[in-house]
Amino acid sequence: MRKRALGAAVAAAGVAGMVLGGCSTPAQERSEYENLQVSTPLDDYLPSGEQMETLHRAEARLTNECLKRLAFEDNPLPEGGGRGRADERHPEFIVIPVRQAKDRGYSSLPDIGPVSDSWDAKTTKIQQDLLKGRVKEFLGNPVPDGGCNREAAEQITRGSEIPDKISGGGVVITRRQDAAPTGLGEAHVGIIRLDAINRTKQDSGVLEMVKHWADCMADRGHPYKTPEDAANDKRWTGEGVSQQEKDTAVADMQCKQQVKYLDLMVEVQSGYERQVIHERSAELAILRTNVRKWVENASAATARSS
Repeated sequence: MRKRALGAAVAAAGVAGMVLGGCSTPAQERSEYENLQVSTPLDDYLPSGEQMETLHRAEARLTNECLKRLAFEDNPLPEGGGRGRADERHPEFIVIPVRQAKDRGYSSLPDIGPVSDSWDAKTTKIQQDLLKGRVKEFLGNPVPDGGCNREAAEQITRGSEIPDKISGGGVVITRRQDAAPTGLGEAHVGIIRLDAINRTKQDSGVLEMVKHWADCMADRGHPYKTPEDAANDKRWTGEGVSQQEKDTAVADMQCKQQVKYLDLMVEVQSGYERQVIHERSAELAILRTNVRKWVENASAATARSS
């Protein structure tokens, strides 16, 4: 099934690109909603693109070494492709290029080939059993507790202080022992960001702007109360993209431009994120230390296996 725009809570939590520093986008890009690269203060606590590459490479290599030790060498994990895109960091804003809305409605990604070509589609039941530790041995070789996923995760996260529970915005996630380090940092920041997202939704200036957006949409024949209602309309399901969805998405983006939606959302959410950073400074400091430790462990693991 094609990937669509997500609700703010799920998207931001990561339960489910990298621009650090400032809180704005170039005016021309923002006016057209093309090539968007939005950043907010909490992004500074996310692993950088280079760090994600290092973590992904080590995770894949350690997992493949574990499988090889078990005498399973089919369908190894690819070591490349860990760098995230900047415009995928803030799906909570539900803003897409107008030309994309015309072509694909709210679908956030183009078709990239048959699902059968993906690594996940090629995994067999036995490979999944070995990765998740659902069997005790394979061809006489003992499978590590929790499988190869957990073994790799433990090696990369060794020496770090990962909380058993992370909460934010009314959402709580518990850490699975085999959680991939490539996702732990983003999930942690995403959950913390929910506090700022929820405050932003209740901000008086944002509420007033959303009313103007709803009026604009109604004038164009698309009665929705909020941008989330439009993007997550139950009619936008399945594999195909209807003309009605495309028309709605285009109107949505044009109305957002008219009411300066993105400028205000980034400004207001950035302010609340700074509040959250102050309130959870100790937790975020530990997270930043964790990321450095994970990268250090990942680099050492990759060097040993080179």
